[in-house]
Amino acid sequence: VITGNLTLHGVTRAISAPADLTLANGLLTLSSRFLIRQSEFGMMEALKKSKDEVPITVSIRASRS
Repeated sequence: VITGNLTLHGVTRAISAPADLTLANGLLTLSSRFLIRQSEFGMMEALKKSKDEVPITVSIRASRS
């Protein structure tokens, strides 16, 4: 589980999300998928076009330099 602050449209919320970490051939990969509620970030215009809950996917790859 990763925990941190997510800021969207000037609104910051604490989040916790499941994450997968892998280390292979010197490459560290973190991936996570979680839901946010657009209404919690003040994205009221977006609610006219989509559902309140939307998925967020994060993928980060890092290597030693």
